[in-house]
Amino acid sequence: WETFWVLFYALATWGNAGFLREQVCKYMCPYARFQSAMFDRSTLIIAYDPMRGEPRGPRKKSALASVLERARGLLPKDTAYDYVFRAANHPTAADNVAAARGGTSIIDPNAPSEPLPKFAPDALGDCIDCTICVQVCPTGIDIRNGLQYECIACGACIDACDEVMDKLGYPKGLVRYTTHNALVGHKVNFFRPRIIIYATLLVALLAGTIAGIALRKPLLVDVMRDKQLYRINDDGFIENAFTLRLVNKSNQPRVFSVTLRESADISLVESPVLISALPEQVLTLPITLRAPKDAVKGKRDIHFEIGTQGLDEKVVEESRFFGPAQ
Repeated sequence: WETFWVLFYALATWGNAGFLREQVCKYMCPYARFQSAMFDRSTLIIAYDPMRGEPRGPRKKSALASVLERARGLLPKDTAYDYVFRAANHPTAADNVAAARGGTSIIDPNAPSEPLPKFAPDALGDCIDCTICVQVCPTGIDIRNGLQYECIACGACIDACDEVMDKLGYPKGLVRYTTHNALVGHKVNFFRPRIIIYATLLVALLAGTIAGIALRKPLLVDVMRDKQLYRINDDGFIENAFTLRLVNKSNQPRVFSVTLRESADISLVESPVLISALPEQVLTLPITLRAPKDAVKGKRDIHFEIGTQGLDEKVVEESRFFGPAQ
């Protein structure tokens, strides 16, 4: 069985991570459903930097420096966003918005009115539209279109883009781990309420896990009464039947002793006082208690005490012993 489960989980992990990674992340993982509710403008994400875009024609081979190094400057933020939006495969939507606003900025409707021509993707600033970021993406998304829920944040697009930027002599970081506020030049607030709440929850979960491991009991005991409250045997004694369930949760064989605490009139009958259990074994044993007929009226609280031989470990389980009411 050990070999079977090792091979089973190895095969499942290999299949889920190697062949079904996109399907697992998109359809099976619940994080894709609620991650947008956890995000804000200061959340670290994989993003394309639209501020490095500018409307231009083909570069000369002698001018392969970045936008700033060519002393051409960057576009205003609203114009750069408009440009990136139109250039990243959204010409129809951008044209409709521009027409509705009379040629004003898509991001800032109060910006001065100006014509909004449609640029081709190959005119997107430092991006040379090599599509290497799309080719290496396991989900096949275009990071220039913005963050999408299919993104599993593997960073393959970042490594591929940085490699191309190195070959062309451009600065790295066109696609990088960053935040929305950092892209637009706003201050990134690290100590915001959601961070404090999430950190508190993580600390509480970690503390609970550590406490659960530290307080884990190697012996689990459950005492279940028989449906019949009591019976009177041929000798006139009152008997109650119980089922004792023991779980040895340790990795070592154990010998357990079963006794009754503070029950002088009630004694164990026809039950093993010493119980041997193998590692991680579950035992279900019948237990019978006997008392003189006149010793118990109604019900009496009793306590089973199960100890582990050789160790200072005891478990006390409470139950009831029933006798005739009169």
